[in-house]
Amino acid sequence: MNSVALPRSRRAVLCSAAQCLPWIQGLSLLHAAPQAAPESEEERVYEMAPGIVAPKVVHQVMPEYSGQGFRLDGTVLLRIVIDSKGVVKKTRVVRGVARDVDDCAIKAVREWRFQPAAKDGKPVAVSMDIEIRFNDM
Repeated sequence: MNSVALPRSRRAVLCSAAQCLPWIQGLSLLHAAPQAAPESEEERVYEMAPGIVAPKVVHQVMPEYSGQGFRLDGTVLLRIVIDSKGVVKKTRVVRGVARDVDDCAIKAVREWRFQPAAKDGKPVAVSMDIEIRFNDM
């Protein structure tokens, strides 16, 4: 067998058809098998702008925070990505109150469901900011 000069990490071996046929047939069988679509296929995410109909909340979970021993009054600003199915896919704190309060807001918002945003009558993913207000009465 002869080898082709390639970098160490990429060595190609030349062989006769009779020697390589079983390997080539196995390779074609592997490639002929149906491939599952990637689970995390990224879709284009739009910013809210003219021409995009805003998503509407259809299921909202209120954050549950038990402020042990102190009064809480503040607003957490979150940047969220809502996919074309109305599911919150990403959350990021833009302006927080305190780590545990921010986490509480994120946990609640991840359970929200939306009627998706639309562009040209078709559902699309969007990125938008939402405020979660905390105040003890």
